[in-house]
Amino acid sequence: MSFTSKATHIDRDDFAADHYADFVRDSHRTRLTFDQLDMARRQLRKKEELLSQAHSIKMKEHTRIENGFLRKLEQNPRIANLPMVREKLRAQRRQGLESPNKNSSETDKSMGQEDNVYQKTNQFKPITMRPPSAKTERLNANRDKFNQTNVLLC
Repeated sequence: MSFTSKATHIDRDDFAADHYADFVRDSHRTRLTFDQLDMARRQLRKKEELLSQAHSIKMKEHTRIENGFLRKLEQNPRIANLPMVREKLRAQRRQGLESPNKNSSETDKSMGQEDNVYQKTNQFKPITMRPPSAKTERLNANRDKFNQTNVLLC
């Protein structure tokens, strides 16, 4: 009887059992518990609340600055009588935004027909720029991160 020095058969069952044991051990290491999921949910909810609060503060500040700017425009007669500014102020009032200056209704009556002629010649819709919402900011940030990773990978 001659024995060969090399094995002619590899026991695959033993390898499979070891591999399965490694897999089970690793899966238990990475498995999330319900407590961890609850903590993650609470953290996400808190993060969303903080982002919405930050956004509302940003919007209040934007509105405060915009109203202050409009008030200064209305108080300066040289600027307030310019046709573009006059149209912008009227459009703001038509949208339901209260004028910061209560005496502006008197200036509207004095503007008269001159403003109507200007409205007919220059038909445009004023665009009020508002800061993006909190959700839009997050979407933009995620898109920017995605674009950066694409640039790095390419």
